[in-house]
Order: sequence, then C-alpha cells, then structure tokens
Amino acid sequence: MFTRAAFKITSKISLTKTPSYSWTAFSRMAFMSNSKAMVVPKICSTTPIFQRNFAKKTKQAMKEEDEAKKEKIRERFQDMDFQGLKEEWTDDFDLCIEEFEDNLKTLKNYRASPNMFDHVSIPAYGDSYDLCELGQTIVRGESNILISVYDESLKESVMKAIMMHDGELECTIEGKYVSVKMGMTRSENKDKVLDQAKKMLLEFRSEIGRERGSSLKTLKELEAVLPMDDIEIQRKELEELYQKKHEEGQKIYDRKVKDITKK
Repeated sequence: MFTRAAFKITSKISLTKTPSYSWTAFSRMAFMSNSKAMVVPKICSTTPIFQRNFAKKTKQAMKEEDEAKKEKIRERFQDMDFQGLKEEWTDDFDLCIEEFEDNLKTLKNYRASPNMFDHVSIPAYGDSYDLCELGQTIVRGESNILISVYDESLKESVMKAIMMHDGELECTIEGKYVSVKMGMTRSENKDKVLDQAKKMLLEFRSEIGRERGSSLKTLKELEAVLPMDDIEIQRKELEELYQKKHEEGQKIYDRKVKDITKK
C-alpha cells in the first residue's frame, strides 16, 4: 500500500530579516509502506540579500578637507601674533577681576556707612541716577542712616529704591529725610556679608576658569598650523598668567574680608 503526499515550497520575497513561506501541493511522491524514512523537502530561502555600500573618502579628499580646515584657522588668526594673543588673554582675565571688584563693592557692610547706598539706582527726571547724585547720606549710630534728598519730590522714589535694594531694611520718611534702619544685628549682618563675598569669589573663579578654557581651545586649534614647540611655550605662558590673575583675585577677596571683619 502506498501513501502519497506532496508539497510545493514557495518562498515569499520579503525585505524583513526573517523570510516567510507558503505550502501548496504540486505533485505526488510515493513512499514505501515498509519504510520508516520520509523524504523531507529542503527549504531554501530566496529572500534577496541587501548590502549597504558606504562611500569611503579617498586620501586626496581627506587631504583637501584637512587643508581647508587649516586655511580657515589661518584666516581667523592672520592679523594676530602670539603677542596679540597674550594681550587678549590679559584683557579677558583683567575684565574678570574688574567685575569681581565691582561686585564686592556692592556688598553692604555690617556697619552703617555714608557710602553704602551710593550706587543704588533712583528713577528720576525720565532717567536713572545713583543716589550719591541726588542726596547726602548721614550716619546715625551703627544701624541708622538718614538720607537728605536734594529734591524733596524724590523722597518717595529714593525710599522705594532702597527697599528694593534690600528688603530687610526698614525705611520711612521723616520730615525732609529718608530714614533707614538696619534690621539685623551687627553679628548677623557680618555673617551674611561674608557669605555673599564667598559666593562672589566662587563666581570669579568659575569665570576666570572659563576664560582659561577658551584660550586653551584657541591654542588647540593653532596646533594644526603652528609648530608644537611654539604652542607648548604659549600654553606654559598662559598657565602662568592664569595663576597670577587667580592669585590677584584671591588677594582682593582677602582684603574685602579683612575690611568686613575689622572692628
């Protein structure tokens, strides 16, 4: 007795990674009844293999690209020599120091002083003026100040500006004066000012560090067009300048702390 079965394998073309198949009868194949073996048709995928070919840059193209980059660097620095770079670095570091000094000057000393509100901006006459241009500050004890405003119509503006400058101050109008009373004790005010000065020092260090990083980046670019020996000399001089300005800022901070804490 014969058992007859047949299959046809048709591969579906797929662009996915795993091919799929369908089975249909196409003819009959005989198997002997006393045979335990069955011929299994071989499945062969006809899914096409796709390959991506990436274009590789030729040596000539890479050389031309490298030369184009060098030319751009030459154009950027064509009117500047190493002396010019040093002057630029110095100016950038000095600007950081100047800003640091200006910030420290805005700190309110824990003692009432005649110039502590000099740079408070007052809106007046359609413009802005420093308080020192519009009035005179008179100290009354350690925590009381009277401000005599030259134009009494500006007393309200002066009081509001001082309160915006420091919300912890108690300001009132007393006759022709603006009266200012410091709300904290001497010790509390001193601690607050020292904390503000420390934050300003950290900001200065961060800013001068960014300028140093920018200068090092410039030298890194110049490596493409200048001898490494020259670059290393300039890098060493940059580090020396950075350390010098860093120490200068520290000395300014130390003087300010001494001024705040002195009796």
